[in-house]
Amino acid sequence: MTEEIQESLNDQIGKNLIFTDLEALQQQSIENFPKIAEIKIEKDYPDKLIINFKEFESAANIINVTNNINKSYIINEIGFVIRED
Repeated sequence: MTEEIQESLNDQIGKNLIFTDLEALQQQSIENFPKIAEIKIEKDYPDKLIINFKEFESAANIINVTNNINKSYIINEIGFVIRED
């Protein structure tokens, strides 16, 4: 997940931190990654963004057997499928 978030913020590379809208970046990250419960992005002058985030906890493993096909789903605490096998 860390690498995915970093990649999504690659467009910030080379931009001036003074003009970086942290609230917009945080909102964008929450919208793009429904697994994220909380995220905080901070400026570390002169040239870094510090990203701290917390994912929703896994809450259930659902196994669906239909016509001899087994599907397994890991569900997080808000009902989002975080892994499918």
